[in-house]
Amino acid sequence: MPLERSIPSSSSSSHIGRRRRSTSLNRDSRYNHSVSGRPRRDPRDVNPSVSSRFGGVVPSPLTRSKSARSRRNSNSSTNTSTNNNSSIVERKSNNTSHSRESYDHFTHSQSSPTLSMSSNGGTPSSYQQSQQQQQQRYSSRQQQYNHNHHQQQHHQSNRNHTMNSYSNTSHESGSKSGGGGGNPHPSQESIISATPSRGDSSEGGSVHSAPLQTHRNMYPASMGSVSSMMIPERRDPPSTIVKLATNWKKKDREVLSLPPNHKQMAKTAKRVIDELKRAADSSCPQEKRIVAITNACAEFDHLDEARHNVELHLGAAAALRKVLAALPPPKGNGTVINDSTRDDEIRMIAAALEMVFRGHSSFVQAAFDNCGNQLLPLLLQLLERAENGMRHADVCILNMSKVILYLSRVVELRVTLARQPGMLQALQRVSTSNLNPESRVIRVRIITNLLHASDENKELMLQQEGFLDSLLRVAHLDTNDHAREHAALALMDLASAPYNQEPMAKNEKLLGTLCKMVLVETMAGTRDLALTTLQSLAYTKNNRLRLVSFKEGIVLESLKKALSSDKYDKARRSAAGALTNLACDETALVMGTHKGLLAALALVSSNDESMEVQTRASMALTKLAASITVHMSCFPTLLDALVVASLSSTSNSVTAIVRVKARDPENRIIMANHKGIIDTLADTCINNKSVTKDLDIIKDRDNAIRAIMHLANESKNCKTLCTKRILDALVQGASITDEAISRTKQLEDIRDSAIRAIERLATDFSNRATMASHDGLLVAIAQATEREHKLEAALKKGSSMADQLQSSHPFLAKPLLMSLLVAM
Repeated sequence: MPLERSIPSSSSSSHIGRRRRSTSLNRDSRYNHSVSGRPRRDPRDVNPSVSSRFGGVVPSPLTRSKSARSRRNSNSSTNTSTNNNSSIVERKSNNTSHSRESYDHFTHSQSSPTLSMSSNGGTPSSYQQSQQQQQQRYSSRQQQYNHNHHQQQHHQSNRNHTMNSYSNTSHESGSKSGGGGGNPHPSQESIISATPSRGDSSEGGSVHSAPLQTHRNMYPASMGSVSSMMIPERRDPPSTIVKLATNWKKKDREVLSLPPNHKQMAKTAKRVIDELKRAADSSCPQEKRIVAITNACAEFDHLDEARHNVELHLGAAAALRKVLAALPPPKGNGTVINDSTRDDEIRMIAAALEMVFRGHSSFVQAAFDNCGNQLLPLLLQLLERAENGMRHADVCILNMSKVILYLSRVVELRVTLARQPGMLQALQRVSTSNLNPESRVIRVRIITNLLHASDENKELMLQQEGFLDSLLRVAHLDTNDHAREHAALALMDLASAPYNQEPMAKNEKLLGTLCKMVLVETMAGTRDLALTTLQSLAYTKNNRLRLVSFKEGIVLESLKKALSSDKYDKARRSAAGALTNLACDETALVMGTHKGLLAALALVSSNDESMEVQTRASMALTKLAASITVHMSCFPTLLDALVVASLSSTSNSVTAIVRVKARDPENRIIMANHKGIIDTLADTCINNKSVTKDLDIIKDRDNAIRAIMHLANESKNCKTLCTKRILDALVQGASITDEAISRTKQLEDIRDSAIRAIERLATDFSNRATMASHDGLLVAIAQATEREHKLEAALKKGSSMADQLQSSHPFLAKPLLMSLLVAM
């Protein structure tokens, strides 16, 4: 009876070789035959390429007949090793370019013994004869190997050092198997096989692109190594080997980095994925398909991101997509059906997809590039079907929504996802479909992720009919706190695009929802997001008047309440920022006359516990003050607010605003008669008796002195301003010494402004007696007279510096001193 053996296909051979390339000969023999002596057939090892030759029944590559087994037992141990390893040698020889005649004869006789025996009469003696001839070739090759053994050892250290990261496992298993004649160098094929392929593993069968290669040390020493017996080993330099082993794009090598133990992780995952690929076949029975899906759920159910990365790299997502697409069409009309078995399969596939997509974003992106165009339409169709009614609808919706959520986390995929047909329609059903709270939150999170990508998505999603209304319903009516929070975040992202701000400001439902969230929302983060949205809408100039006038000032009232009473610092800061954006010439009257708004800004700018909130509030107040004029009814209220804001411990622009207002002749009388303004200006100058180098404080003192000087230009104000408090401030400014000015140059302007203000107050004859008797005033004027005298002396000498000083410093001190002395 002739010995018959099937010829494994390339994919099947690669699968067996990767699984067993580090095992010894005895382990191969134990795997091929059971303890009882009968051959064990692995149902996964089926080769369709030779099924026709065996009448539709394909023998397993691991199956041996009884006659072949008895014949192997009668042979020597050397022939046994040769016979068992011949198929492995043949698989390697199929991937080489050697075409020696003797090697071709050996391949033909060893790879297909059935055909060769049939041509030679099919007797066992002819087969044994070919084995003996081949043994002679082994002996000659062994001699050649021993001759070159010294040169091979010379390159061992360099090769091992360069490829340690790719062949460390191969070195360890090879050293343990023994064999004095084994080649210590790792083969090029084993190095390449350790490098993952960039191809689609779901389409190409084998994940690794390299041919099968076993360890050379598993052969007996008398037979030599495989490469020395069969093919002279190529001596590529280490750089070439590294280039072959890293046959990826540069970007992929940097991003898709598998863990060091990815081979160990891939063993069971590869088996499960292969079962899924076979289950995707239309001829696969339903029971086997369910078993394959169940095994996949059991294998992928973990929280190890590294393992999920390996699973995605091996093509788990693509395999599950094929199984999902291969499911038979539903019964009934395809909407509300009762197909329990198919629904169970859909539920398990959705769960498995959710598990594998928990990997790193780079692997998720690679998996989407591989099968995303086919997977997304299936998921969207199943989402709609589950929302209409099916078994396990809640679980399916949750898992499929999570898959889309994981995809939306990848920044590079967000634009593609937003343009997927049916995606936006599925997302906006969040407010109308009967979903559980977790599914609603995930659906809104997907929307937020897509909006966070680019301005293109923001414009596209706002233009989608019904999309904004769906978000507003969630933000306004949803009972889940996190759903409302993410809806507010989505609204904030929509409002951040400049071309969306005007259309959104015209939406009354949006403005009402935002005000409601600011006034009654319990979550601080959600209130802050709503306030930030209003701040973004107020940035556009055309929206400001509409916002402050909406519903009789409901927007201003909500901002005022948030600014004055919200306990969350970020919410108060956003409210102050929104008011700053709203303040302009067109809105000044509406904002100034809104009850309590100016007072709230003043209190926050001086008393808030957050310095940043104080700064923003004072900025809003000063910007609004710049637009309010004396003809408006809110001008006195503004002066009161400026007085309160000046009490802030932080530097603000209140004194600068007062100085600017004092320059306008229309404002001088009302400002001079406002007791709070005069006291504020005096306090700003007097409370800083010690000369300091703090430029902010010096700037405030300069603004206050100049404001007094401008108010004194009005003749009707001279009598009002001639008070002890104002005179003390002016004397202190006029008494600044040259030594202090030499340290801080800005103090010179303060001294000159003080002297000008004293001179203008002295123009009123009724003030001179009071001024002459004021403590320190005549001394300060006498010192100024002395400085002017020195300046005149320098001018007579023709000094250029004196000319410059004369043009900027009129000689006022001498006539002022004489008039005061006369008044005494």
